[in-house]
Amino acid sequence: MEFVSPLRSNYASCVGQTSGQEYTFYNVEFKDKKAYFRVDLRKIDAPARLITYKNVVASRPYVRWAIAD
Repeated sequence: MEFVSPLRSNYASCVGQTSGQEYTFYNVEFKDKKAYFRVDLRKIDAPARLITYKNVVASRPYVRWAIAD
């Protein structure tokens, strides 16, 4: 799952990426004058995983997910 948003002009030259140390399935990247927010549940070791809701709320990506143990 990926959300993409244009960067404001004063941040358009930003380039970089980061991912969570504890939650490695979250990734944020800045490139091509855009911000990319990714959630990759395939990185979770569980028999079943599911995104139950996704939307942009208050100008921020929102993802609700569930896993089965």
